[in-house]
Amino acid sequence: MRPLRDEELGQLPLFAGLHAAASLVRITRALGARGQDEAPWLAHLRKDLTGMARAHRQLAIDTGRDL
Repeated sequence: MRPLRDEELGQLPLFAGLHAAASLVRITRALGARGQDEAPWLAHLRKDLTGMARAHRQLAIDTGRDL
C-alpha cells in the first residue's frame, strides 16, 4: 500500500457518493414489495434498510451538489 496523493484524497467524496448511489439501488431491490403477513423480524429489517437507504440517498444528493 502507498499513501494517497492529494488529488486522490480529493476524489474520496465522489467515490463515497457513487458508492452510496450504487448501494441505494441494491437496497431498493432487496426491499422488494411488502408482504401482507410479514414476520416481525422482516418488518424490522425493512425498517432498518429503509433508514439506510435514506442515508445513502442523502449522501448521493449532497455529493452531487458539491460537484
